[in-house]
Amino acid sequence: MLVVFVVVLFLFLVQFVLVILFTLRSKAVVASNDLIIDRISILVPFHNEVLRIDKLLQSFNHQTVFSDRIELIFIDDHSTDGSVEVIKQLLKVPHRIVISSSEKGKKYAIHQGVLQAQHDYILTLDADVELDASYLERLLECSVSDMIILPVEMTGKTFFEDLATIEFKWLQVLTFGSRKPILCSGANLLFSKLEYLNSFRSRTDFDLASGDDAFLLQKFIYYKRRIARVNTDELTVKTESPHTISELLKQRKRWVGKFNRMADKKSVIMLLILIVIQMAFITSFILTFYNVIFVIPLALKFISETILLYDEKSISKPSFFIVNILHHFWYPVYLILLLFPANRDLRWER
Repeated sequence: MLVVFVVVLFLFLVQFVLVILFTLRSKAVVASNDLIIDRISILVPFHNEVLRIDKLLQSFNHQTVFSDRIELIFIDDHSTDGSVEVIKQLLKVPHRIVISSSEKGKKYAIHQGVLQAQHDYILTLDADVELDASYLERLLECSVSDMIILPVEMTGKTFFEDLATIEFKWLQVLTFGSRKPILCSGANLLFSKLEYLNSFRSRTDFDLASGDDAFLLQKFIYYKRRIARVNTDELTVKTESPHTISELLKQRKRWVGKFNRMADKKSVIMLLILIVIQMAFITSFILTFYNVIFVIPLALKFISETILLYDEKSISKPSFFIVNILHHFWYPVYLILLLFPANRDLRWER
């Protein structure tokens, strides 16, 4: 039992150190040079988003800056729910709506938008995100780079939604805390049109519904393109957490669907670490009933994840600590549920 204690304590000490390092790094803003991006084409691909797109439209209407340096293009990916009509009714700033004539799928919609974009830099946004009022003003201050990874925040209102946001916050810390780029989100991603088209020639992932962001990042890394990360509140887009377990599993299964195609050494190592940490937690929790000393590694794990999740918005919620504690027990169950078949999120299926 002593050997087990030493092993799990060591694992959680390593986790604690990594959380501190990654959290501190994730707060940094990475700038490439003094050249400022001159003009940007914003692409918003959408498919049946009539119930979710209003926040984005109102965000555009309330921007502090909307100049001729911004081109706004919505790409309708075979919607059947009246999304186009909602955009026309609610959006008050200059924009274009492109009806996709290519195959169904988010990647095809983005590609068609890139081909029609007039400017040298492309920003992709998901249709269900919400922007800070100064988002475009700050975006036009970004330094030139081949790709700029921007932050995404998942928000929740209910107890379960708060629970579901924790994993996403881990992903954001990995996105901005790693020494080299390993993750990005197409919900808020800026890149060079020229470099996108150059990488497109070797893309072989268009048969997968998911991964428009990850596969593009992979190609930019492979071709040694300049990749910057900017993590500020003004450039953070917000998206709602899945409301139910079913929605959560559909979304995450769609994300996991790209893993087999793009798994590399880093991804495999991260997955193995995740599994080992969860096994260590379960082992420690069970063994506390036999020896109270195992409370020590459990407390260390709880403290490290509290540090990672801590911010003024989170701590203000009365349920913060309860959600954090329950997440330790929920997450191993959630990982097991991901292994079982479930209906896929069909919004971006071909």
